[in-house]
Amino acid sequence: MKFYVPAEDSPELLLNLLSMPLSAGFPSPAADYIESRIDLNKALIKNPATTFLASADGNSMFPDIKDGDLLIIDRKDGPLNGWKVLTSINNEFCVKLFFKYPDGSIELRPANPLFPSIHLPSEFEGDFDYFGRVICSIDIFDK
Repeated sequence: MKFYVPAEDSPELLLNLLSMPLSAGFPSPAADYIESRIDLNKALIKNPATTFLASADGNSMFPDIKDGDLLIIDRKDGPLNGWKVLTSINNEFCVKLFFKYPDGSIELRPANPLFPSIHLPSEFEGDFDYFGRVICSIDIFDK
């Protein structure tokens, strides 16, 4: 997994924002519906001081996250049940769905049913670290 830190002094990146939702079926001309501009830095990164980027490796979170996707990860809050999280177990990183049970045990569940869940008992003696919530995945790499 490769990690990246967004520049704190990033210039605004203003792109056109359509004023209507787009149909995934029947095509329609959209140029007449451009209403405003959106800054992707502000839209995707709510907490710059606690946000970092990483590239996904593998398909355990497919179809939500694909191999090579760019992940936006925020360390500010959490983890809460059902969140997509970046964790480290015995110094190996993984992205999974987080679930903590009343007995203190933790389940890290893949989105892809072809992969097994990781169960950590409440008395887990290895190293477990929470690194942040996966806020967004962006399919930018061709693999």
